[in-house]
Formats: sequence, structure tokens, C-alpha cells
Amino acid sequence: MSPDHHRKRQALVCGLLLLLASCSPPPPVVSAPPQPALPLENTAEEDDFGLLGEREFALRMALAKALMRAAEWQAAKEHLQRIRHTTQNWVVHLDYAYVLYRLGAPFADIDLALRQVIRFHPENPRAQVLYGQLHEDADNLIEAEHHYRQAVSIHADRDATASMALARVLSALDRPREAIEVLQRHLALSQPSARLLLQLAHAQELAADLDAAHRTFRLAADLHSDPILGLNRLLHFYRRHEWQAQARAVEAQIAALQRKRSVVRNLRALLPSPR
Repeated sequence: MSPDHHRKRQALVCGLLLLLASCSPPPPVVSAPPQPALPLENTAEEDDFGLLGEREFALRMALAKALMRAAEWQAAKEHLQRIRHTTQNWVVHLDYAYVLYRLGAPFADIDLALRQVIRFHPENPRAQVLYGQLHEDADNLIEAEHHYRQAVSIHADRDATASMALARVLSALDRPREAIEVLQRHLALSQPSARLLLQLAHAQELAADLDAAHRTFRLAADLHSDPILGLNRLLHFYRRHEWQAQARAVEAQIAALQRKRSVVRNLRALLPSPR
């Protein structure tokens, strides 16, 4: 992350903190007895914003999101803890579960947060994906497959994440042809991406369908946002299977692209630096 980008992110976080402080309630009158918290289901305001009110809820949520983008997981957790007990907003509970996951919290704690997500949004594919990731990390691939399949069955066409996760586990279980079927079904419903095509190519290679893998690696290279990285994946495929002539041709393409980038860098270096 560049220093300028870091300063902008810090300024955003500081600004949100100041706004949050401005919406804090005034100190209570000492003589007034404390009011008991109302049950969650009793007020419409709590359904939307919890006991904090709309302004503070929105600010804490925005601050937590900014901290998550900055990978400041512990700080994000503190704000999500402040609002999660008072709201039925499933996004809060899912973000809290993900933060716990990134912090390496025990399975039981993450499971409790995910149960709240499913309570307020029963068919939530993102919760199932996170469950699958927890089991995959624990090398419990059969249970991971179960949760990834549930996520795919809920919204097969919306996001490649669940399909790719399921295909990854199937390949790890030495079932690459099933992985190919999962990825091809998703491709039939969505636009292809280099990331998804690379996973499909690896599954085809694992299934010993080298012609199909070759075609898919080439297509992934064409779609890759970084042409050099895309060609490098194709080059590694050629080298693994000792396709020497094809490897030399791709090496020449990569060298040409690197020379062009070098020229651009050198020209940029001649520009005067901004004051």
C-alpha cells in the first residue's frame, strides 16, 4: 500500500471516528434510574438499526467496513461487537463472523455468529461458503463439500466463489471430472473470468485431458488482467508437459511484453516529480 493511499485511509477512519463521537448520547442524569433494554423484537427501530439509532448504527457499520478493507480486524471487531447484539441485520453478523475467522477465533465462536446469519437470512450462500472454508482449513473436505454444495444450490449464477471452492475441494478429493462439471455449469450461467478459467484448466489437467486444458489455459491468458501473469501460467503448463516449442514461443511473448513495460517505466522516470 502506498504512503499516500495509507494516509487517505487513515483520514477516512479518523473522520468516521469523529462523526461517531458526535452522535454519542449525552451523559445520563444521575438521579434518573437506568431504563431496561427492550427486547429485540419489540421495536421497529431495533429491527433496522438496533438500540443505537440510525446515525450511530450507520457510522459504526461504515467504520467497521473501512477497517476491514484496511485489514485492521481487531479494530473492526470492536465496532461490530457494539452493534451486533442489538440488530437483526444479517450483514452485521456475517461481517462479524468473517472478522473472527481472520482473527483465528475458535470454531465455536464463528459458528455462533454464523447461526445468527442463518437465523435472520436462512438461505445465505456466503454463510455456507464460510462454513465450508472453516471445514476446508481443518482438512475436513467432505464436510466442506457439503457446505459449498449448499451455497452453489442457493445462487449458482451469482458468484463464482462457491463454485470455485466446491471445484477446489473436489479436485483435492481426486474427483477432477466432477470439479470440471461444476465449473462448466457456472460458466454456462455467467461471463468467463481468467480466475475461473485457470481453475478449470487445472482440473482438466488433473483429469489428464491435456487438449482441453491447453485451450482453457490459452483463453485464460487472453482474459487475464495482467498479460504477463496469464502467459506465465500457460508457460508453466508447457514446461510441466515438456512442450518445448510452445514454451519457447511463450517465453518470447513474455520477453517482448517486459521490454515494453521497461520502456514505459524509463519514460515515466524522466517526468518531473509533482511538488
